[in-house]
Amino acid sequence: MRALSLALGFAALLASAAVGARAVAQQDAGWTPSLKWGDGKEIRWRAADAPACDGSNVDLQLVNNSRMSGAARMTAITFRCTRGGEFTAPERALGLVGAGASGQAAPISCACAEKGGVAELRHVELDFQLEGPGEDIAANGCSYKGSYAGGMRSGQGAYVCATGYRLEGVFRDGVANGSATETLPNGQVYAG
Repeated sequence: MRALSLALGFAALLASAAVGARAVAQQDAGWTPSLKWGDGKEIRWRAADAPACDGSNVDLQLVNNSRMSGAARMTAITFRCTRGGEFTAPERALGLVGAGASGQAAPISCACAEKGGVAELRHVELDFQLEGPGEDIAANGCSYKGSYAGGMRSGQGAYVCATGYRLEGVFRDGVANGSATETLPNGQVYAG
């Protein structure tokens, strides 16, 4: 399973993951936890027999236990079929999924048709574009706490580093825009 990678910067902020994992189907109708990320996001799935097509009807759910809200979309959804082969479903948009909430994708009908149904979830790519209030930590250790829109820093926020650098103000399209206060590591303060 490849880890979720976050691309941070004053440009677009888009959390995207290409994750491959296996989760064996359960016999009951309960959710099967499958793909998990260190920030608390998790994809669950469940399959029900679809006898008319000798396949499965599948539900997918994103549980967002991260501190960030975002617009979520699943692509490259790939299942292993019971009697061999794979099935790749069309992308599924989940809409806005709040921090601490979950979102369910539109059902996938007749997955692995004529192949006995779904045996396991093999791969899902998750695009998660940040929306609303949140906090994130960059690879350099600096953090941003504030609002996001369209995956980018937007609205009131603060970018803070352990070095003493701080930029607090209004952000638009991922960059400081308008009035802001910048504090340099040496203590110099610029406001404007």
